[in-house]
Amino acid sequence: MKIATPLFAACLLALSLWSPASAAADDGRTAKDIIDTMTNGDSMAFDQGYAVVELVIENKRGKQRIRKVESKGKKVDGLRRFVITFLEPDDVAGTQMLSIERKGEDDLQYLYLASMKETRKIAGADKNDNFMGTDFTFADMEQRDVENAVYERLPDTEASGIPAYHIVATPNAGTSEYSKLELWVDQKDHLPLKIYYFDKKDRLLKKMISKKIEPNGGKPTITKLLMKNVQKGSRTSLNMLRLERGAAIPDAIFNPDALGK
Repeated sequence: MKIATPLFAACLLALSLWSPASAAADDGRTAKDIIDTMTNGDSMAFDQGYAVVELVIENKRGKQRIRKVESKGKKVDGLRRFVITFLEPDDVAGTQMLSIERKGEDDLQYLYLASMKETRKIAGADKNDNFMGTDFTFADMEQRDVENAVYERLPDTEASGIPAYHIVATPNAGTSEYSKLELWVDQKDHLPLKIYYFDKKDRLLKKMISKKIEPNGGKPTITKLLMKNVQKGSRTSLNMLRLERGAAIPDAIFNPDALGK
C-alpha cells in the first residue's frame, strides 16, 4: 500500500541506496534523503496498525468489482510485515496475502487461496503478476522497485497544487519490470503524491495518485488512492474505511502456517 507505497506499497521499504551528487538542490537534500524519509514515514499506518479498505476494480469498459479487505501490520526488529485478508465478496472471502520484509533480500510473500485451501509462495517472475485482479503487482506491494534503484532529484515542482520534490528512480538492471519510476513527494509531510511507472520500452504504464490525505493518530495519512494502468485502461481505487493506527497485532499471524486458520 509495501501503500509505500501506495496503500500497499507504502507499507514496505528501506535499503541503503546510492544517488548522484548532482541530485542535491539548494536545500542540500539528496534524492536518497527524501526517499528515505518518505519510505520510513508510515503514510498509511501499516508499520503498526489495523485497517479495513474497499477496493474498486474497474476495467476499460467501466465494469466494476468491489472487494473489501482488512490489513494487519507491524514492524519487527525494524522490518515491516503485514497480512491482507479478503472479507468480501464471498467468492474471495478468506483469501490472504502475507508479506515479510527482509534486510538486503526480497520480501517473503505468500498467497493463501481460500477456494483451494492452499498456500503458495510468490517468488521470481510471479512477483510481476497482478495481485488478485487489481492493478497492483506483488512487486508493487513489496516496493523493491524503489529500493533497488539509482535516484535523481529534478527541480522542485507541484502536484495537485502541493509543493513537491520531483525524483526519478531507475531500478538496477534485472531487478524490476519497470525501466524507471517518477515520483512526486509532498515537501511538508513526505507523502507520495504521485508515482508514474514506465515499462521496459520507457512508455508510461501506470499512474499511482494519492487522492485524499487526512489526519489520523496525529499524522497525515493517505486514505484514498488510485492506481491506473494507462495502457490497459483499467484502474483500482483504494478507499480507507477504518483505521486504527498503533493497534496491537500479534506476531503469530505473520507465519505462513497461520494462513487460512
